[in-house]
Amino acid sequence: MEWPPYRHKSQYMTQSDHSPNDPKGKRGNLVGILIVAVLVIAVGWLAHMLYKNLQLQKCELEGRHDCTDMPQPDQ
Repeated sequence: MEWPPYRHKSQYMTQSDHSPNDPKGKRGNLVGILIVAVLVIAVGWLAHMLYKNLQLQKCELEGRHDCTDMPQPDQ
């Protein structure tokens, strides 16, 4: 047996088995981008809702009665 053991060059390659034009790879990338975009939008919406709730609580703690943005009926 030869020392160090002979290894074929392909065992050291780190590239994936898919070609750059492989539709499976592109689809996976698009799904990943879509998931990240949905999460960013959801976190932004949640932060906005929490901010509005905080403003409402601060207003009520000040004892004000006009805290909600309700439309006033025309008289």
